[in-house]
Amino acid sequence: MNDPRSLLPKLRRVLWVVCALLAVWLVTRFRPFRVAGDPAVVPMRFEPGQTLLLDLRPRAPHIGDAWLVRTESGQLALGIVQDLRDGALGMGF
Repeated sequence: MNDPRSLLPKLRRVLWVVCALLAVWLVTRFRPFRVAGDPAVVPMRFEPGQTLLLDLRPRAPHIGDAWLVRTESGQLALGIVQDLRDGALGMGF
């Protein structure tokens, strides 16, 4: 008959594999910030409090994502995706 103690190493190994797969899925699914150098850093003009529409068709943004955008003066601003329509992106600052 199988000794229950012989199952512990197998269960521990399975648990490690499941945790590793979950960690990989979480990292690839939830990417809250895009960083400078990423195509998401888009040169644009904006006024504080203004909501902008950007054309970002090559990407698939999700509502609630945070994107860095570069202003005309070269500063970075953080925008939150609030609206998606027809390949355009509505951001609030």
